[in-house]
Amino acid sequence: MDYAQGIYRLRDTDFAIPYEQFDIDATDPANWPHLEERWGDVGIDRPFLEWFAQRFEFLGPQTEERFRENISWMSARLSDVGARLILLNGAEVPLRHRLGWEPDRHLFHIRMNQVLEEVVTELPNATICDVRPFVASREDLKDNLRHYTRQAYIRIAEHLAELVGSDVALERRPFVSRLYRARRRIARKVDHALLRYRLR
Repeated sequence: MDYAQGIYRLRDTDFAIPYEQFDIDATDPANWPHLEERWGDVGIDRPFLEWFAQRFEFLGPQTEERFRENISWMSARLSDVGARLILLNGAEVPLRHRLGWEPDRHLFHIRMNQVLEEVVTELPNATICDVRPFVASREDLKDNLRHYTRQAYIRIAEHLAELVGSDVALERRPFVSRLYRARRRIARKVDHALLRYRLR
């Protein structure tokens, strides 16, 4: 999520957290109606946003320097236990979101992909799973630059299996299994909607 989320620092401290998209400042009251509509059913309401804005300062997107530090830190932790780090980079397809969100996000992905390539060359246990060959056009995307079509995800999974090697096998689930899972997902959504209605 280093490619997408905004960074917020607890005022007068070094403590920082990622949240929401980096081009939507959650401390700006002008953005609160959108955030309440999108996340209100999970507790992101006006009192929370007021509390958050009083205590946190919006810093914008993850800096390249901090991104490098994050990747190096993860690599070191995994190296300590003899594990590899496989990182997915970001798609670089120009996309105009139907609601005008995330303008020119692909340019940010291009920059962060370059940083990722630079830092990974210095880390012997790190590898990049490059999504760009599999997400090369608008037809490979869903609603934004980070949501791909099913076929793109399958091709990425096959490439991940190649990177990992014989330790992992890629298996497609039968249609009935996928159907059962989709039914459970729909039932959960209905249950949540009913609960929200009762709590009003």
